[in-house]
Amino acid sequence: MSGEPTLERIFGECDEAVSRMGTSAVLSMSALVIRKDVPRPVVIEDSTEFFELTFHGGDADAPVVMRSRNDPDEYVLLTGESRYYTALRCGAEELPVVIVTEEILEDVRPEVERRLRAYALDAYEEALAYSRLMCEYGLTAEELAAAVGKSKSAVNNAVRLLQLPEALVILLRERRLSAGHCRALLALEDKTRTLSLAEKIAGRNLSVREVENAVKSANRLFEAQQGTSPDDGPEEDGTDYSVLEERASARLGRRLKIQEGKRRNVLSIEFSGEDDLKRLLRLLCGENSH
Repeated sequence: MSGEPTLERIFGECDEAVSRMGTSAVLSMSALVIRKDVPRPVVIEDSTEFFELTFHGGDADAPVVMRSRNDPDEYVLLTGESRYYTALRCGAEELPVVIVTEEILEDVRPEVERRLRAYALDAYEEALAYSRLMCEYGLTAEELAAAVGKSKSAVNNAVRLLQLPEALVILLRERRLSAGHCRALLALEDKTRTLSLAEKIAGRNLSVREVENAVKSANRLFEAQQGTSPDDGPEEDGTDYSVLEERASARLGRRLKIQEGKRRNVLSIEFSGEDDLKRLLRLLCGENSH
């Protein structure tokens, strides 16, 4: 279900060419920067063995980075976010990478674009391919739209599908839901209802317009239960925690959510098992925490 066979035919040899032309190096974790402007699905590995391969020659998938245009001491990750988050989780201070230049990417990019036009992709594969071209090869949505013969809004809407939870990706790729259905579901505020509503859509063959109306109704009910209204707008002293969430998530190597309530606020941090919880507690409380 990952879409990798077709994407490998598009990107595989081109990515290898970029890595061969780049320069191997070991950089400080503090010098690496994650791009936030393009959604990308990131699998945070929970295996020390996986991370050990990075430093013992058993893994050829070193992250590809490019020097930041804004800060010469920073390097932007073009690939390898999963490796970066795994390194954070394992407490590494450095990470082996391949440093490339804009000239290298410009040399290889036309071949990637040619291969992309040559293959018929499903909606999720298309989203993955567009995201990779923007993240790894530095294309803007407007430049990518011109390269594939689509509008900028069509490109942006395609990439939004990468925000879908795995269960909806499966329904999309099984063609039980359309891309339009899935984009409508992304607006659902009560995320705990996403899967049940998606299964209802698939079972009843609802139109996209019907799904949009169902989401609006569900949001009104959810807001009423939360004691808020979309017309109320944020309170004057309300705080936008999105930047803090991003920084903390990057630092801890896991998703973190801050939720405000009427009587109390909630901080949620994901962990995948007992060992991962212990690592998280050490990060939060110090090395001697148990």
